[in-house]
Amino acid sequence: MTHEHDDLQLLFDYLVKEYMTQGASITEAQDEAEKIIYENQSNLFGPKGLAYQLGEINFEFFCIYFLQDTFVPKENNAARELSESHYKLWNTLSDMFIEDEFDKLTVIAPRGFAKTTVCDFAL
Repeated sequence: MTHEHDDLQLLFDYLVKEYMTQGASITEAQDEAEKIIYENQSNLFGPKGLAYQLGEINFEFFCIYFLQDTFVPKENNAARELSESHYKLWNTLSDMFIEDEFDKLTVIAPRGFAKTTVCDFAL
């Protein structure tokens, strides 16, 4: 399996999630994701491409795709598997910075939780 295939699968999966958060059924979301990938096949991962556009509205996708050397464990990096709490924190940060739902946040987590990496670096 190539990295390009992994990236395409990641893009598809997050597009499906995005459509489902907007109320689509799993089948509708998959159909829409396939359609938008097909329509944008000439620029999926390039400048201002589909991945860029999704990253603008989905903070979790932004971190997993654009910062994958930090957040996705691979043979050639020291990344660790993220916990459910890390994803919840990204959702909270998304609510704050993308959805503009609130202005201040205090994050309290145990030493070694990767607060600086998951929050400050990602932002």
